[in-house]
Amino acid sequence: MSARLNDYKWGENTSVWINRAGQSNSLEFRDLFLKENIIAIDWADIKENLTNIDNKEKLRKIFMKSYPKHIYEQENPGKNYKGCVGNSVGQIWSFLKEMKKGDIVLIPIENNKLVVAEIVGDYEWVDEIPRHRRKIKIIERIPEYYYLKRTGSKGLYSGTVARLRYKDNNKRKYLSNEKYWI
Repeated sequence: MSARLNDYKWGENTSVWINRAGQSNSLEFRDLFLKENIIAIDWADIKENLTNIDNKEKLRKIFMKSYPKHIYEQENPGKNYKGCVGNSVGQIWSFLKEMKKGDIVLIPIENNKLVVAEIVGDYEWVDEIPRHRRKIKIIERIPEYYYLKRTGSKGLYSGTVARLRYKDNNKRKYLSNEKYWI
């Protein structure tokens, strides 16, 4: 890792994201993320390049075609399909259109550690799983407990992708105390 978190140049509009390395807290893509310096989302049945999607309604239609209601209900009895569609489309949209170069991403890895990275690439589609990717530059690894303690959070969002919000909007202070770094 060539950069250090204290050396990172925070922009006025820098956002901090979480991007998990697999479904349901699995770490199935962790090694790929770290080896290839990427983050990704896996909705594997969406087998098309989403670069030119320009609104959520188009994305919603693609999602519903890729994950039909009858199959979802068979695989997830008692779960709310409409809620799943809204949640999933929101996460995919964030990955495609709201994340930007220069933003920070936290990637949970084993033993309650987080990789802190800078997003350095735009959305890319590849014809292998995970299909939907962005390039990153790893900055540091920090203990999750330290981050949670500093932010006052009870835990990190459990979905695949989310922008993290800070009540005082001072993102830098939550990630900038060198004595806690791994």
